[in-house]
Amino acid sequence: MSYLKDISDIPLKPSQETFVDEPSSLEDVHLEELIFDLEHGIKDINKLHVYHAIAIVNFTLESIIKLYNNQELLEGFRKDQLNKYNLRTPSQDNDSPVSNIVPTPSQTTNTSPILPPLKCAKISLDLDQEIIKETTPDSLSNNNEQDETDRDSEADDNQATIIPIEDLVADLSLETVKNPITGLDANRLQNELNYFEKPQINEQTIHLIKTFNLVKIPNISIEDFLIRIKTYSSSISVLSYIHAAFMIYKLSIILAVVPLSSFNVYRLLLALIRCLAKTLEDVYQKQKSFATVGGVSPKELFKIEVGFLYLCNFRVVVGESILNNFLKKDLLDLYKFCKKSF
Repeated sequence: MSYLKDISDIPLKPSQETFVDEPSSLEDVHLEELIFDLEHGIKDINKLHVYHAIAIVNFTLESIIKLYNNQELLEGFRKDQLNKYNLRTPSQDNDSPVSNIVPTPSQTTNTSPILPPLKCAKISLDLDQEIIKETTPDSLSNNNEQDETDRDSEADDNQATIIPIEDLVADLSLETVKNPITGLDANRLQNELNYFEKPQINEQTIHLIKTFNLVKIPNISIEDFLIRIKTYSSSISVLSYIHAAFMIYKLSIILAVVPLSSFNVYRLLLALIRCLAKTLEDVYQKQKSFATVGGVSPKELFKIEVGFLYLCNFRVVVGESILNNFLKKDLLDLYKFCKKSF
């Protein structure tokens, strides 16, 4: 029997990545395996890598665009999703539930929309009073008595009774809230459906969507566009990307207010990620820097941000339980339906 004199003589196998290694690129993400892990609870929103999140966003957007290119499939899938949450819309009584939201060639023009009017208070200036105020000492002004009254009221406020902390603790309730705003609630979702069914809101939505339309489809895929954002905006976290996927899914499938297409998906995605980064991230890029990443001007970026906020009725952030429900159920339904249909 022969023995090795030196341990260095032992041949070693080359190092290989195992299934626990994090993906180093989008090519390392296998969507089928990721869907399996999400379905069986192996992964959730807290166990995803940023490339996992980007793959989910890319799949969600491309799948919804395919559905909008086939009205029959879109109607069938949306009907299944509404029935899953026991939701009903007035448009279900018509022959074509989503015929009014499927984009037409005329809707892909870059027409400037009529944005909702901003409520501004009327400003009236008393020029004579302004001139007198600048040339007259405060001690001689007629407003001196009013200032003294204000100071007296402030003093009274400072002497207000402080509520003892014992009374606050006695009234405190630590019981679990039945329907928290961060949780999934079918009634709240039904109210959103009813809100977007209003004629005035529907007309406003049609104008807002035109803000995101491009004249022609860019020479960059959705996947490459997401990689570009990840490369030059590395501070964007997994949470923002999953939020983006859920919001597009909700607006396009559940609420049916965004007819997603290759003409509007880029600006929608850019505006949504920017809004989420400002809301969720501790550090985010300056407006000009992020606009350069997205290929728009800072003014245009601000315009589509405001447009998207009105489009989603300023409801951008949702709870963790809603996002995990999207990853485990809604995303799985979309994956199985598209795998069967395409």
